Amino acid sequence: MDFSYFLRLVLDRKWLIILATVLAAGTTYFITKESSVVYKSEARLSTGITQSNSAAGNVEQAGGVRPWEAQQQFSNLIEIMNSRTVIGLLSRKLILHDLTDNDPFRDLAELKATFSPSDIQEAQNLFESRSATEKDAFSLANDSLAENPYSSFDLQETEEEAMMKEMLAMLGYDYKSLRSDLRVYRVGETDLLKMEFFSENKYLSAYVVNTLSEEFISYYSRTQAERSDNSVDFFTKLAFDKKKELDRLNGDLKQYKLDRQIINIEDQSTSRIAQIHELELRREQENKKIPSSRQAINAIDRELGEIEKSAATLQANNQKVQAVRDEISTLTNQAVSATAQGLDDAPYQSQIDEKRRELNGLITDIASNDGTLSASEQDLISQRLSLEIEMEIAQVSVRSIDGELGRLRGKVVNFVTDDAEIQAMEREIQVAQEEYLGVVEKLNTAKYMSLSSSSQLALREPGQVADKAEPSKTLFLSAFAGMLAFAFCVMVIFALAYLDMSLKTPDRFERMTDMPLIGYLNRLKFANLDLEIFFNHRSQDAELETFKQLLRKIRYQLEQKNVKRLLVTSTKENEGKSFLIISLAYSLSLNNKKVLIIDTNFKNNTLTQMLSRMQDENLLSNTKLIGDANLEDEFTTSRPISRTTHSGIDIIGSKGGYNSPSEIFAGKNFNKLLDQLELTYDYIFLEGSSMNNYSDTQELVEYSDHVIAVFSADSELQEQDKQSLAFLRELEDKLLGGVLNRVELKYTA
Repeated sequence: MDFSYFLRLVLDRKWLIILATVLAAGTTYFITKESSVVYKSEARLSTGITQSNSAAGNVEQAGGVRPWEAQQQFSNLIEIMNSRTVIGLLSRKLILHDLTDNDPFRDLAELKATFSPSDIQEAQNLFESRSATEKDAFSLANDSLAENPYSSFDLQETEEEAMMKEMLAMLGYDYKSLRSDLRVYRVGETDLLKMEFFSENKYLSAYVVNTLSEEFISYYSRTQAERSDNSVDFFTKLAFDKKKELDRLNGDLKQYKLDRQIINIEDQSTSRIAQIHELELRREQENKKIPSSRQAINAIDRELGEIEKSAATLQANNQKVQAVRDEISTLTNQAVSATAQGLDDAPYQSQIDEKRRELNGLITDIASNDGTLSASEQDLISQRLSLEIEMEIAQVSVRSIDGELGRLRGKVVNFVTDDAEIQAMEREIQVAQEEYLGVVEKLNTAKYMSLSSSSQLALREPGQVADKAEPSKTLFLSAFAGMLAFAFCVMVIFALAYLDMSLKTPDRFERMTDMPLIGYLNRLKFANLDLEIFFNHRSQDAELETFKQLLRKIRYQLEQKNVKRLLVTSTKENEGKSFLIISLAYSLSLNNKKVLIIDTNFKNNTLTQMLSRMQDENLLSNTKLIGDANLEDEFTTSRPISRTTHSGIDIIGSKGGYNSPSEIFAGKNFNKLLDQLELTYDYIFLEGSSMNNYSDTQELVEYSDHVIAVFSADSELQEQDKQSLAFLRELEDKLLGGVLNRVELKYTA
């Protein structure tokens, strides 16, 4: 939207804007003047929020609360103070004061006129009997209980409650009235809450802030104490449950260790692994003895040849040897078992050594008593028997060690499973212990809060009776109302201008049509215009003089373009084509130009009718017209040209009808006629019917050199206009431009 156009609209309606602004400011002034005398009283409460709470045992709060936490707590206090419950307590105190005191804060005349003395006394008794419970306070404070249908208590309103609320509203002690005049906020970053109340009575203002402070402190302390007691009970029960669960988990772990004989699973596992390592070393040592003993026995056998038989005979004949060997095997197994259990095997080893010496002595005795053997053979046999015993003992030791290793490894595997189970149980115990300690900490905090439930809220600065009324805001409110009215009017004008799709001004025409503008004409308020008087005399009327100068500018444009045949058309009807053609023709005739007007607007032959009224004879009855049925050679031999009363202006009239130009000119050489007429006339004007309704203009384009489109400044561009404009723009150089007609005089400057 063009800003200059919007500015003109604002200036055109300046008196309306000024009137609305003055009216709004004046009305506000007289309304607010009656209630402009108000008194303010203020009180300050300390909250203790920003003070250190280290005594509570909370380390995080030892240095004071965090800013966002403090702000949240202040917001909670402010909302509670502004709640219907607390305001309801104040409402009851106020109305009881006015009903019982000899000097009420507000006039009771209307109340006494509305209610009977018995009703007033009944209401007073009800207010006095009300307990300061949340339900009763809510009933007094709430203007409409039906607005809160989901409350947790019965909302059925009795006649007595309705009467009580009506009295509160009548005296201005209902929630909405009190809340609108009450201000509660935190004082900067301090620990103080500030409460302000404005009223027409300075004593009422002081009473409200002091009473509200007392009621709020009492209510808040009571609710905090109840909440603390509930918290202590809750956390006590929760701590008991958590302790019971912790004891159960510890008992399960203890029983699990007893069942599996676990004292310290880590130490026991380490001990078992060390025993396995020691047994593996002993098994390796015993395994080394077996092949070496076998090799030595084989070597002795090769020397003795039949010694195996003799040795077998000796062994078979002497059971003592076998008994000693069995004892050695038993002692070996016992030594291995002691090693596996982590016990000292030295006693067993000493017994094994003693038995070996005993066995060696028996073998020597047996061999020496056999007379068939030589001394060397007896010695070899003794060695062989010793080696066999050594190898057998080693094999027994290996088997025994393998058994113990299997048993120990099984225990180690069981230790892994037991360790996983014990760790899982210990984790559960740790979680349960942490939960228990957390609950205990909260229980301690709740106990502390319960012991210190006497809230730190305190009235530090009671409200005082104001010495003088507050500065009047009447002028400020009046000015503000005037500014709002001014802004509203400007916004309405802006919206109307934005939604206005009419062409209005030359600038809007070029922007909205994307078509060159060869000129524009202002609106004339004259129905009949005498062109001779109009052009030959200077008028005192600014509209006429402006029209004359604007028309001459268009005439200059035509003369510069060297136009001969000019088609004048429009997108809509009644845009001013005929009047423009006649005015241009007369203006050109003043420059000694001969002008011929051909009325080719067969749907509306306005030119023929207008110019016929300018002649002494009736043009329609005495002249051949385009479209006459008997005018067969009208474009060749007979030229239906009529003279007008204006020198230099002739016309070829039209009978009118619903045929299009191509139908009327069918079989006739209209171009040849125009060529002949150009020899006589300097300008030939053709008029086309409205393009939105008819195709006449499209058919007449071929008979013209240039085309002019006429638009009324009052017209609004619609979809049909856009299609017609697209056709005109496609004419390119043949389109001379547009003429904007009926422009308001103020937009021509």
